[in-house]
Amino acid sequence: MDSRWLLMTLVIGLCRASRKDWIPNIDYDNPDNWNVKRLPCSNDRIVLGDSGDATVSVFIQANATMKELVLPSDGVVSMGSNMVWSFTDTNQDPSCQGEDVMFVRSDPKDWFDSVNWQDDQGEVLLETERIPCAYDDVVFPQDSRYYVLLDTDVTVGSMKFRGQGHTTSSFKTYLESDDGKEQFNYGNLGRMPQVNVVGCQDASGCPCGNDGQTKDKICNKIQCLPPLCKSALSPAGGCCSRCGCILNMEYNKDKFILETFKNNVNNKFQNDYQTVITSTSKTRSDNIQFFASDNYDGKRAADMCEALRQDIINNKDLYGITNVTKVTSGEGTGKQTGSAPLSTGGIAGIVVAVLIILALVMVLGLVFRTRGVCCTNGRKLNIDMELARAEFVNHPTDESAVLRGFDNPMYDTPAKGYIDDTITKYNPVYSSTGILDEDNDDTLRGFANPVHVETTFADDTDDLNTDLKKPADASNA
Repeated sequence: MDSRWLLMTLVIGLCRASRKDWIPNIDYDNPDNWNVKRLPCSNDRIVLGDSGDATVSVFIQANATMKELVLPSDGVVSMGSNMVWSFTDTNQDPSCQGEDVMFVRSDPKDWFDSVNWQDDQGEVLLETERIPCAYDDVVFPQDSRYYVLLDTDVTVGSMKFRGQGHTTSSFKTYLESDDGKEQFNYGNLGRMPQVNVVGCQDASGCPCGNDGQTKDKICNKIQCLPPLCKSALSPAGGCCSRCGCILNMEYNKDKFILETFKNNVNNKFQNDYQTVITSTSKTRSDNIQFFASDNYDGKRAADMCEALRQDIINNKDLYGITNVTKVTSGEGTGKQTGSAPLSTGGIAGIVVAVLIILALVMVLGLVFRTRGVCCTNGRKLNIDMELARAEFVNHPTDESAVLRGFDNPMYDTPAKGYIDDTITKYNPVYSSTGILDEDNDDTLRGFANPVHVETTFADDTDDLNTDLKKPADASNA
């Protein structure tokens, strides 16, 4: 390597690390550490720790006023300097109703759970790289205390714990101290874990190191979404299959610089592919892996990979790449099973479909409502028009007979004086005798329904016929 290249390496820095901050703490003034998801107020009864055998650790660094304090049966309560706590029976805060407020943060948080870390570079695509890699800067913020489960040896780029930087040796000493034992739990490891603070000394990059059993520990805590494409990819360092593309590259050890490659990619393609997330890293096989995903069907990511591949082929010296191969996922499934957003056209289509369905429901409702109304001579039937012209009577022709119901005008002869006279109609369906003609008391119209005959007649047939007053045409026959 010539002196000019060596100078460039020193200026850039051998390998730019990302910073990962630890999030959960055991602080009293953290609302997430309380069962009511708020800080206690003056009328509350404060319970440090829930029931059971859990060991409670809490760091109290703020002044407070309370009604009552219940200490844990097993645990550690650490207090900041110049802190004042007071107790009162008077209601000093009308907005505080007063209740039992319990500090529930008792279990240690796992080093290998990605939700416990925050990366300064934003979203990290590969799941194993969400946990501190061998080249990352690890920071535990200064003004808090922690309870961390660390049951495996790890390697990091640098370690800064509560404002104090550490080497491998100094952090080992800290873990052996009483304060270190309070803040780190070794689980089932059976010994104190080794935290190696070494960093990356290679300008071409270093592997993350979170593979093997460490990868299994990380991936067991990841919930993967079903991919929205066929033949989804499984990049090195990933836990989930994803849609997108992978560029596997061989590099020139004298020319390739990982950070320069990342900067070139961002400067040339960031604006055109803003929805695509990328990751560039060195694998254990000493290749450079570029992985791109759009968190959807991978088509946009595949377009970016092809554009980058062509640019690398045309500018190999600029990138320091000697060979590049591309792998892409299959076509999209079209199933909305992931977290990809709907397009504007898709949203408009759904709105139109909903409006059409509502219109159809209204039309069908109107049709069925109209069909349920009968019409007479072009007029809608209503109870005032028709039923007011009829009256229900009981008109037996035999004193021993009991007639039921009303007569049905469907079987009657047309009534006289329909417009001016009130008409009495009889229903032969429920009549035992038939219908009596109002103009001729001796004449019955219609027929008798034997199904509903509920009267007792004389044994003599002639008397029965006389009682029934048979119609004239029937008697003549």
